Amino acid sequence: MSDYDESINLRSDLNSNEYRKLPEILPILPVRNTILFPFSVLPLTVGRESSVKLINSISQSDSRFLGVVGQLDPNQDDPQQIDLFAIGTIAVATKQIRLKENNLGLIVQGLRRFRIKEFVQNHPYILARIEVLEDLVTTQETSKTEATRRSVEALFQKIVAMSPGISPELTNIALNIEELSQLTDFIA
Repeated sequence: MSDYDESINLRSDLNSNEYRKLPEILPILPVRNTILFPFSVLPLTVGRESSVKLINSISQSDSRFLGVVGQLDPNQDDPQQIDLFAIGTIAVATKQIRLKENNLGLIVQGLRRFRIKEFVQNHPYILARIEVLEDLVTTQETSKTEATRRSVEALFQKIVAMSPGISPELTNIALNIEELSQLTDFIA
């Protein structure tokens, strides 16, 4: 099994031709106790037989897209359709490595939110027809939006300052994010 890339290539231009044509049907990777947001990078450990089959399948195809969806009950070892949230994040798998005990390490980057319209396959892994969701854009006046943004940034700075386990450099990153939807996903 080969790695996708030697390094992690962060995708920031979601309007590029590569990402305008997102697939209508995606393999679904259920995850426990975690959420992948658009524009974030997340390392995952994959160990379920169905999930390993999913990763092996996309590593052998031209498409590295998958849908990352949270489980309603993290204790469920073999989640089915009814055990998953309806909203997830389209991701691109940027790197994978083989770990001990038949587990895989996978690095994914979130691209866009989606809603599951219908499930089209259960085995060997879940496939679903999806609908890409657009970010909600407010029609508020610019001054009110900017005031809200400054307030959110100030609160985030306070949280970072009071949290010894969080790097202070996150504040600088947040202050340099231009798109409000990207800022809220980053802070979340």
